[in-house]
Amino acid sequence: MTGRAFFEAFINASPYPVFAKDASHRWIYGNHGFEMMVGETNFVGEMDSLLIHPVCIDRIREVERKVLAGQDSLDEETLITGAVLLTVRRPLVLPSGETIIAGVVISIIHAPDTASAGSKDSLRRHELAVANFRKADTERTRWLEQRLELVEQAESVATKAARTDPATGLRNRMGFDLDMQAMMQEPLPADKILCLAFLDLDRFKFINDSYGHKTGDTVLSSIAKRLISWPGVRSLARMGGDEFAILFDHPKVAPHVLVENISLMRQRIFRSVRVGDKLIPVSGSVGLSVYGLDAEDISSLKLNADTALIEAKRLGREQVKLFDAGLALRTYRRHTLERDLRHAIARNQIVPVYQPIVNARTRVIEGVEVLARWTHPQLGVIPAQEFITIATDCGLISALDLGIVRRSCEPVKNWLASGRLRFVSFNASALEIVRPGYAAEVLSLIRRCGVQAEKVCIELVESAIIHDIDRAHDNIRTLKERGVKIALDDYGTGYSNLRALLDLPIDRIKIDRSIIGDVGEDERAMKLVLSVVQLAKLFKAELIAEGIEDETQAAYLEGMNCEYLQGFHFSPAVDAQQFDKLLAQQKSHAA
Repeated sequence: MTGRAFFEAFINASPYPVFAKDASHRWIYGNHGFEMMVGETNFVGEMDSLLIHPVCIDRIREVERKVLAGQDSLDEETLITGAVLLTVRRPLVLPSGETIIAGVVISIIHAPDTASAGSKDSLRRHELAVANFRKADTERTRWLEQRLELVEQAESVATKAARTDPATGLRNRMGFDLDMQAMMQEPLPADKILCLAFLDLDRFKFINDSYGHKTGDTVLSSIAKRLISWPGVRSLARMGGDEFAILFDHPKVAPHVLVENISLMRQRIFRSVRVGDKLIPVSGSVGLSVYGLDAEDISSLKLNADTALIEAKRLGREQVKLFDAGLALRTYRRHTLERDLRHAIARNQIVPVYQPIVNARTRVIEGVEVLARWTHPQLGVIPAQEFITIATDCGLISALDLGIVRRSCEPVKNWLASGRLRFVSFNASALEIVRPGYAAEVLSLIRRCGVQAEKVCIELVESAIIHDIDRAHDNIRTLKERGVKIALDDYGTGYSNLRALLDLPIDRIKIDRSIIGDVGEDERAMKLVLSVVQLAKLFKAELIAEGIEDETQAAYLEGMNCEYLQGFHFSPAVDAQQFDKLLAQQKSHAA
């Protein structure tokens, strides 16, 4: 082993995450502990913004400039996943004479619940490793002996359990996999197909929370007994939690007939279960994969059935979904976007765009809404709702939201300072507005960028407020105390109620574009708009109508005393340079 190899092996054996960055703030090294903690392996050569949260990136870079000048540092920093770390940084002079930044993460201060499952698991493993390392040798020896004893006991229990799930009497995951391997070797009659179904109870957590875990276990046992009668069953298992798997043969039929037949079975299996004097409502979803049709091996068969199950639940649950080529393409797209989203945020590939908000009476641009756009290098333009949903699911929504605010502040600051705009609107996602500390981070960010809080409006979706109004209220109150305006976005899309307006200090209400689209043609839409206008007056809130596409709609809303208008009729969302031209054209017309 060379000296360098020995050194790297030594560093990798450390339970502490160790990293190095160059003078340009690019990652040049990270040991195994660091990779495990951040949940990312392909970071060497990338800018630090790939892993560091936008809210603290400027501060950390300033600290590192001092480190490069010869100072040590001990600082808190936030990862893009939301984890807060305590990190030591020191300058390190290489034989070449180059000075780099060497860092050691000595503690994880906070690991948020909103982080993705993989990130949380990595953080927990790191915390455990560091905790064990800090124990005295005698304690560590005792701990290892206890762990060894527990492992031996677990192995003994597993050996006895063998291939059976003790709670239901069905096969467990191991037993099911062995059955599948055996079944694949057996010849199948020419008029039969071999199918794999993954079944999952819908909202099983609600049953446990509402009726207790004992009742939940009884429900699972009842479902297991019903599954035994599944036609053509070859192996049946409880895969864990509330998920079951069935390997079965079925007569060769058209795909839609197969789905219809399994839909009937789904209804028979997932029906109410009586527990004592209670009748517990039960529903479930099914994902199907056919051997030889969409999969040629066990791994593909299981992956496709699981993908189909996820799609069935995404479509609204109580569904049967058969894996097909279309689903494969959608799954590929989803996985590709999930994989590339973190890099897109770090590399500033998700860019801010600006849509004007005009005064309804004068048609002068007075405000701007900052939106996000992503053009993927292979997949092209990605709809905002699609990548925002993925960012929320992957724990990246905070980095996305605050990153857009941070990147848009420079042009916005100039527009506001010159008096060409009165206000700017930023969107807050459902997770962000209920996240502790969100308001403080936004206020700190706009203050550093030189944007006055009194000229900022935060747009909230109704559902985010109504579903967790107490936590949302804390952030909203903090924002309001500093002068930030609050707008209720997409009003009238299904969640609308007076409770949100009564409990929260709303300054503006945005009428959803789906209502505006029917104005002038549908009398009911006109009456609905009129009711929202009257409601806004009652609560002394300004009204913004979005989605204006023609002059008829604009004139109608102006006649209804709507203060602001927004939509393609005036301008689509454009980049900062084009928006600057819009403001310049407006000024020249006024002159």
